[in-house]
Amino acid sequence: MPASPGHLLGMHDWTTFRNPAHRLVVTAVRAAEQLAKAADRFLKGYRLTIAQFNFLVVLMAEREGIPQSRIGERLVVSRANVTGIVGRLKARGLVKIASDPEDSRVKRVSITPAGARLIERILAPYFREIDRIARSLEGPEMESAALVLTRLAGGL
Repeated sequence: MPASPGHLLGMHDWTTFRNPAHRLVVTAVRAAEQLAKAADRFLKGYRLTIAQFNFLVVLMAEREGIPQSRIGERLVVSRANVTGIVGRLKARGLVKIASDPEDSRVKRVSITPAGARLIERILAPYFREIDRIARSLEGPEMESAALVLTRLAGGL
């Protein structure tokens, strides 16, 4: 007879780690949550969420615009979330939407000059903040950590 979920939870002290894999995953999740909160605090001053910032960065690389569906694929964001993000950024004048000249059913999103100026204003302090956050690590440690996290993500 299988054990009940409550019984399984009671078998383990959740303040300790079962093994190195458990420690790695929990530590990565905690770090990701802390980094997301730090990004939110940083971007709040620009009235952007991390999703909106990432969206605008993608558009900076695609100055001619990109189909709305491709942005969702690049950022692994649902279609509904893409629509909401586009609507909020459009309301602020940071992006514009146009029909694709080759297929009017496809909506292309592009960054406006105001959106580009905002991203250009953010980038220097953004990278300074990244450097500040990572200052406790040496270059080789950063490379190793990035490699480990990339491999961990590959296991998903």
